[in-house]
Amino acid sequence: MELTRRKFLQTAVLSAAGAAAGLSLANLGLGPFVLRKVEAEQDTANWALQVTNLSGDTASFAYDRLWEMPATTMDAELDCDNALVAPGPWSGVSLSDLLQQAGLDSAVAWVNFRAQDGYAVSIPLSEALNPNVIIAYEMDGSPLPEVLRLVLPGENGSNWINKITSITMSAAMAGVGQSGSIPTNSTGPTSTQASTAPKPSTAGSSFPVAVPYGIAAAATVALMAAGYVARSRRKSE
Repeated sequence: MELTRRKFLQTAVLSAAGAAAGLSLANLGLGPFVLRKVEAEQDTANWALQVTNLSGDTASFAYDRLWEMPATTMDAELDCDNALVAPGPWSGVSLSDLLQQAGLDSAVAWVNFRAQDGYAVSIPLSEALNPNVIIAYEMDGSPLPEVLRLVLPGENGSNWINKITSITMSAAMAGVGQSGSIPTNSTGPTSTQASTAPKPSTAGSSFPVAVPYGIAAAATVALMAAGYVARSRRKSE
């Protein structure tokens, strides 16, 4: 349906107000929008995932090797504090398979993840063995700019650690004395990885910009409205 100039501007203003209030266009009955810009893929030629078992033995999985392993695809939404960051679907390797190949011991109780930027997350073994939990390298048919991401359906996005470089099995959770999926990073906000784009590497490669739901919608509609007004003015001149 063709929008009038007045109606289009009303939609833009309503969207911006909704974003400021923590709402999205979907909350306003105007449909879902997710803004995710990918400029270039990370350099994965030398990327390897190190998985260490309880005995201290480490198995190294090159990025290309992960792609050659049996793939699992999951329809799961990455949400950070109820704001949609990425809708999926996600494809990757079963975390359970990786642990088994690295030498899973009966004494293991926790699985600890560390990212390239030092961010860390620990999950109980019972959750790690869930067949729906994967180490994703692809979203919606495209390689992830963040290279590897832990997919935890139903968990808050702060636990979906990305740019994973190592996984370590342990009898106790690393650094935190309570149960559940808990970010163990002590150097910054625990929701950073889910709510914002990963930092660029030292090689200068580009990175994705993932904008929370309401802000993405408001920005999209506001830009469209600006273009619409500009065209209308040119026609009237």
